[in-house]
Amino acid sequence: MTGLSAILERKPPLSGASRFEPGRDLRAVISLLQDGFQDELEERDRRWLDEMGGLSAAGPLLSFVMKVFPPAAAGLAGYVWHEDGVLVANASLMRSTEDVWQVANVVTHPDHRRRGIGRRLMGAVIDDARRRGARQLQLQVRTDNEAGQTLYGDLGFRRLQATAKFRLRDASAAVRLSEPARGFAVVEWGRGEAHMVRRLLTRAGEDGAATHPGLVRVASRRSDARSMFDDWLRMNRHFRFAAVEVGSYRGVAVARSSEREPMHLLDVVADPLWRGRVEAPLINAALIQLARQAPREVQAEIDDREIGAESALRRAGFRHVRTLDRLALDL
Repeated sequence: MTGLSAILERKPPLSGASRFEPGRDLRAVISLLQDGFQDELEERDRRWLDEMGGLSAAGPLLSFVMKVFPPAAAGLAGYVWHEDGVLVANASLMRSTEDVWQVANVVTHPDHRRRGIGRRLMGAVIDDARRRGARQLQLQVRTDNEAGQTLYGDLGFRRLQATAKFRLRDASAAVRLSEPARGFAVVEWGRGEAHMVRRLLTRAGEDGAATHPGLVRVASRRSDARSMFDDWLRMNRHFRFAAVEVGSYRGVAVARSSEREPMHLLDVVADPLWRGRVEAPLINAALIQLARQAPREVQAEIDDREIGAESALRRAGFRHVRTLDRLALDL
């Protein structure tokens, strides 16, 4: 091939939206997520990105690896945006259920923001989800992210719920909440009582509000052999407590300790008519169990309607980290 023909056949640099291709884009997307989210990344997020970075060393074989083992990069599938061959924005798109798809990792490089790139990239994601049969798109955005809230509002997204995240340095450092259990008993519940928890979730309006479930919702559904094997593999231990009154669950707390995770997790749900009465004894019971595990930070994620749980968490010594709105767009 002559020098002139090589020049004529040279492809112009990529520009605009295109589907994410692991072999071409993975390394750049990892760098973009690290730069774009910075302090918002949690330890498990950083570890996942490090693992993805190791995969990117597969080079030309990476696309083949992803086809053979698609879960490896499932959290990165979607669309990217190039400017003169440089990847500057990403929006991941994943199926959550038959009808509901999830958008995540929406980020534009700081040097390329306020130029409409995010809006055009989201347009490509929405069009693709619609073509592939999605009936609804969901995503999470920080409540205080004004630019993101404006963008998604302009695109037609509506707010489903908000999740507040709290953290405690160590369960053994928690302030013991002294409120006694009055009019109800705090008991442990097992997989056989999951239907009672699902009824509580329905009364609390948290049964199907989002496809990204809280710990209580997960515990109420995970009762098959596969989930038990997964817990064994991940070395998870669950502690489940319920506030019981006349045979009904008025509140539930679930805590999870894992040898493979950097933090213990805690979730609390209360019957709307019992909010402010059952949360403190439930949180106490869960923290007592977590304090007997390896010393780790405790993270609680609760629906922002759980004002009784928020008050009890703050009194126990938890600090508020951030609140995320879950938004939905009907297609």
